[in-house]
Amino acid sequence: MRKCCALVLSGLFLVLAACAQPPRGAWTDEAGAGRYVFGDDGQVSISLAGAQHQGRYTRQDERVRIELATGSVLEFQLQDDGSLLGPMGVRLRPVDE
Repeated sequence: MRKCCALVLSGLFLVLAACAQPPRGAWTDEAGAGRYVFGDDGQVSISLAGAQHQGRYTRQDERVRIELATGSVLEFQLQDDGSLLGPMGVRLRPVDE
């Protein structure tokens, strides 16, 4: 019985840990106009309308916060479908590479 409980609890822990992961890799908006690359080190690189922006990102619960080098802050909300919904209705989805 103890082994069964330990197995169930460890499986639950792994699922919860996976859900708490920040975004990784390349993401793009629905129009394909912007590209966000989230690094494992908390760095983000954004290509938007021909301009390059660098910053840092963090995730807390269902929110992803991007702080650009300029001091601007963008906040995205993780959606049930796995997309990120941000300012002015911008929706980001992972890029299949």
